Amino acid sequence: MVDSNSDIRNILLIDNSSNYFSNIIGFIDLNKSDVLLFDSNEHSYDDVIQMIKQKNQSRYNSIGILQNNSNSQFYQFSIKEKKCLLSSVETDDSSLSSWNEYIDFINSLKTEF
Repeated sequence: MVDSNSDIRNILLIDNSSNYFSNIIGFIDLNKSDVLLFDSNEHSYDDVIQMIKQKNQSRYNSIGILQNNSNSQFYQFSIKEKKCLLSSVETDDSSLSSWNEYIDFINSLKTEF
């Protein structure tokens, strides 16, 4: 039986400010997965989507995002994007409105790739 997903690759989006990102890349099977380095001090959501499109892979089996934990009250994909609240969410952002742009980004990854 032929695996219909055999040509579908994975992609790992790695923030180049992540500790030891070059070591991590060494453990990735590049025969099955693509790696995309982005700069959270420079790239936006749209930039990353365009960078993925340049890989010329129409579909991915899975997409991972690797970034350092900054021990902040916020998650911020890049400095060009809105901060997403991590603490006191139930009282300060119960509708998760601070996450709307990030959710849109994840949905774009899901639908486009």
